[in-house]
Amino acid sequence: MNRKRKAPKTIAILALAGVGLWLYVHRYPTGRIPTACEQFTAGVAIDFVRPDWCKRIPIEAVGGTGGFSPKGFQIESLRSDCFLQTAVQTNNTKLCSEVKPIRSDWLDGLADGSGYNEAYCRDYIKKFGRNWEGGGLFMSNDELAPVMHQLGYTDQTLLDMQIDPNDAYSWNKYIHYLLWDRPGSMRNYEREQEQKRDFLDRVGKLRCKSRWSLF
Repeated sequence: MNRKRKAPKTIAILALAGVGLWLYVHRYPTGRIPTACEQFTAGVAIDFVRPDWCKRIPIEAVGGTGGFSPKGFQIESLRSDCFLQTAVQTNNTKLCSEVKPIRSDWLDGLADGSGYNEAYCRDYIKKFGRNWEGGGLFMSNDELAPVMHQLGYTDQTLLDMQIDPNDAYSWNKYIHYLLWDRPGSMRNYEREQEQKRDFLDRVGKLRCKSRWSLF
């Protein structure tokens, strides 16, 4: 008798659990490994404060994961992180509407990124806006060199800036050289500004191929 009563109750619980899991799985996009081009775009957008470039990054591209992070912050979208960091730097809460969650797939244990949302972004700006310690681009040449070559740069570019092309982070150093203004003669300053404008113009025309594109 008791078994007959428990059976419908157990079935109902399992059904509700199944519905809940289905809703979770389909509520947020599934994250994937980002391409080097997508990482580059996000890094430069953050460093040079260009939130308009964040829009080019697919929401599914993963910006970071943390297996020991609290629930809701175990996985983050690269696009959302780009908007979050530029929102903090500009103190522009309107950009927070672009901060949206993603999740991992079944193989990665359905990591939960629901905490990375608009409310979190607005709260983050309120708490840490004046003490921003984020960061943008940090890539080795293994990933960054092909992107820079795609933009039309060569090793001669590095040599002209007295940067060793054999340094594993030479292109990263070159970009950060463009990022910061340095004291010096007006002639050098104008040359550096021209190099920066040229770099940003090239990046502005860059479009990343789909991860599944064969050409």
